[in-house]
Amino acid sequence: MLVIADIVLTDTFSSITGCDSIVITEVNIKPVSITAIDISTCGFYEIPRTGDSIWKSTIYTDTIVSSLACNSILVYDIEIFNTIRDTSVISACGSYKSRFNKLYTSSGFTLILL
Repeated sequence: MLVIADIVLTDTFSSITGCDSIVITEVNIKPVSITAIDISTCGFYEIPRTGDSIWKSTIYTDTIVSSLACNSILVYDIEIFNTIRDTSVISACGSYKSRFNKLYTSSGFTLILL
């Protein structure tokens, strides 16, 4: 028998001696908490509770066991974007206009985050 809600079950066991036994079972169904978490990031994602590193897009399930038997389930929908690294050395006279329409008039290192 599959029980999905609180119920009281009664069973009677007959004895040939006339001393029947009655067993009463009370079943209490406790709720489970399910939380969906959507993550979009570059490179990798670290699961906060476990420290697990996720390097590719996936569905990750983490169950937090409760002493009260009411477990919590965290469902992570993780989308990992590849990190693109590109280094360009540019020589220009006077100034340089980048493909992102930024005008550079002095030398130096520039980090561009996309």
